[in-house]
Amino acid sequence: EGNRMPLSVRTVNIGQLVAEAVSANQGYGHGRGITLVWDAPAVACTAMADPDRFLQVMANVLSNAIKHTPCGKPVRITLQIQGPQVWVDIADEGPGIAPEFRSRLFEKFSQADSSDRRNVGGTGLGLYISRMLMERMGGSIGLVPREGIGTVFRLALRHVVPRPVGDWILCVASDMQLSQRLVQWLGPIATVEAAQNLASARTLLAQRGRPAMVLAHTQSQGAADQFCAELRRMAAALGRAHV
Repeated sequence: EGNRMPLSVRTVNIGQLVAEAVSANQGYGHGRGITLVWDAPAVACTAMADPDRFLQVMANVLSNAIKHTPCGKPVRITLQIQGPQVWVDIADEGPGIAPEFRSRLFEKFSQADSSDRRNVGGTGLGLYISRMLMERMGGSIGLVPREGIGTVFRLALRHVVPRPVGDWILCVASDMQLSQRLVQWLGPIATVEAAQNLASARTLLAQRGRPAMVLAHTQSQGAADQFCAELRRMAAALGRAHV
């Protein structure tokens, strides 16, 4: 509230940050019998955010969803571009939020059940801090109307179409930490886009075409060989791409 927390808001790959947040919180979910299901987009998605603070918000919302979801049920995370905004939706299958409490949901020390008999612990500050951080990043956090059981939180950030830098390099790797390192290393000299699987890579190739280089890392040697062979067959469309 004193505005003393420095933020470094810049253009970031939101898909990679969401994948990192899901990976970091998957163990907590498994410990409670909950699986985090991440529907990764087929294309890279960039927005304005402070990556560390965005991960903090994701941790708050994901842990909240996990705590309120019955054992054996999933928490689903999706990402989409809607006009000038990027939306990250976190949907749980918990009991939902009472209508009379929704207006106070993002206030300080708010608890739907403040008695000492409530099943879920917490200070009631997580969503309040999340709202403050999202607003300071130029975004917002709120609820999405949903019929039936469960709650959907939506994180909205300003969508940014990055200006191409140098050549375009496509990185195909299920290991998002590896992709993030490559984006960081090569970002100053090239436009690097990451795909988590071969299907997403094919979508990017169909949309963008003609990369200068394709970097592929996969657990399946056969799949990698097949993908490289496919790229070579596309040589005429890909120009001087190296595989």
